[in-house]
Amino acid sequence: GNTTLSRMPGAFVTSPLRSPVALADDLIHETYHNRLFALEEHGPFFENESARTDACHYSPWRSDPRPVFG
Repeated sequence: GNTTLSRMPGAFVTSPLRSPVALADDLIHETYHNRLFALEEHGPFFENESARTDACHYSPWRSDPRPVFG
């Protein structure tokens, strides 16, 4: 498993993996989360604050709606 925390810019956690390709995939994935969090620091993605904190949104990688900070 891996995770990126929006309140800890530039930081993420990943599990040790035997495959360097899988590790590279995790590093890229979590780096992009950090880039999105950095973009949001310049201004919100949504006009309505409740859409940011309460609503779930479409994700092309999952079948279930996800919160923005999920």
